[in-house]
Amino acid sequence: MNFCMQQCGEQELSWLCASDLSDTYLIHKHTMRDRSSVIEERERSRRRKAAGKRDES
Repeated sequence: MNFCMQQCGEQELSWLCASDLSDTYLIHKHTMRDRSSVIEERERSRRRKAAGKRDES
């Protein structure tokens, strides 16, 4: 734990502090991520599963 506190101090980061819930960026940053690769992979998986079920019929 001391190492983490030291690293945060050196990088001027806060650790174990309450978040600023008035910061809209902080609240919504998870919605701003580029998730296109995840969406594409899920679509490929869905297609593979659908093709596999057709082959079984």
